[in-house]
Amino acid sequence: MIQPTKWKKFSAVSTLVLIYLMAGCGNHQAPLVQYGPVVQQIMITDTAVFRTFSLGNKPEEVKKRETALLMESDSSFLYYESKKSDSSSFNVMYNFDEEGLAEIQSDIYLSNATQGDEAFEQFKKYFNDHYGESTAKQGYMVWTIPSSKFGTVRVNLDLENADGNISKAHSKISLWIYVDKDDKN
Repeated sequence: MIQPTKWKKFSAVSTLVLIYLMAGCGNHQAPLVQYGPVVQQIMITDTAVFRTFSLGNKPEEVKKRETALLMESDSSFLYYESKKSDSSSFNVMYNFDEEGLAEIQSDIYLSNATQGDEAFEQFKKYFNDHYGESTAKQGYMVWTIPSSKFGTVRVNLDLENADGNISKAHSKISLWIYVDKDDKN
């Protein structure tokens, strides 16, 4: 049997631990929630470069973990498509070189310009939060990320709203993540 003074100490410590745990569990959101549903659906996690993948991954790793439908493949690329809802879909191409995954290109199609504008701003915020402020180059938002393993990695983001050039939807967000082999930093 626990003695009354020990019981009081045990009870007080238990209460403090319980309060700490409850405070730690309350109101915490998954890291991607703050960027909205489109970023959540496309990126899946914020611990990888894109979806669950990092540059340098081997094709077998991508094939094993990518949940979109594989449409085409060969030894140097994998191409996937996915319809996320009636109002959104995306495609992604993973390109490989001797080092592994070296380039990711994805187009995200949204049903209207407002949804496209909102998702574009959410992607911009996501990349700004992860890689710092972007610069504008040739119509793209560009993030330049120094990498000890790859040299320079770039993330390009672009938005096209319905202007007759988009066949699948009224908005298209293009995302291009790649090792910049031409940059001689």
